[in-house]
Amino acid sequence: LPVLVDTPAGIAQARITAIAAGDSSRMHTYSVVAADVAARARRAFAAAQPTIFVRAVARGLAKYLAKRQAEKEGGKYAGWAVNLLGAVTETADTRSWSLLPEKILLGQLDLPAGDYLLQVELLDPGGQTADRFTIPAVRITSGRSTFLDTRVH
Repeated sequence: LPVLVDTPAGIAQARITAIAAGDSSRMHTYSVVAADVAARARRAFAAAQPTIFVRAVARGLAKYLAKRQAEKEGGKYAGWAVNLLGAVTETADTRSWSLLPEKILLGQLDLPAGDYLLQVELLDPGGQTADRFTIPAVRITSGRSTFLDTRVH
């Protein structure tokens, strides 16, 4: 039966600092969890477990009955061949949630029009910086909302 293995990224939140070009004024914000994808995956997997179990039992029973019938009709080697065919055709479910993020973090800053450099610090559950990176040349235009999407892995 399949199992769902959590592989936490270890990032609890992000601290985002916008530095204005020219005058070096700074504005800070912290991200919030907009979506806990890992929790949704766990709930979906738990909901599917009974169906997965029933299908696995039915598949195993069908293969056993086919082997038994082959032994009755063709002897020991026919049963062995059906058993081997059943083992060869059994493949693991390789679909995976591994390419999805653990969570989606959202940070919001209300910035006046201008050019900015964004410094992003990824914080672990203890609030310590686990990683950092810079997003250069972000232009904010007056009267318009600007959305910036960055994937971190």
